[in-house]
Amino acid sequence: MKASDKPEISERWWMNEKPSDFKGGKELTKVLADVEKTLDHAKKGDAKSLDAGVHALEHLRQAVHKTINKECDKKKDKDLIAVLEGYNHVINDRLKQLYKDGAHHPDEIGGSVRVTGRSLR
Repeated sequence: MKASDKPEISERWWMNEKPSDFKGGKELTKVLADVEKTLDHAKKGDAKSLDAGVHALEHLRQAVHKTINKECDKKKDKDLIAVLEGYNHVINDRLKQLYKDGAHHPDEIGGSVRVTGRSLR
């Protein structure tokens, strides 16, 4: 894995690309599988499935941050951390698409969603 690699929302990608000596990431693996399945079922115009996709992406963001902060060695896993941090762009791009397709924006449902590290209301 190189620091310039772009992460994918795919359990298979993660399992193939993560460093073989990295023993963490079990929760991330599970969350990626769940998010992948949820996004596969999100249909344009179906607000409920699109909202589930938004929720799943936020869960993925939390799992990525937890993996970086609790399971990665800051010195040994620099490339891995750089790739995992790339999930922010991937998640933000996918969130924009879900909102464009008809997902309710957090303002409409009264919740908050972290898009760029800040809670938006």
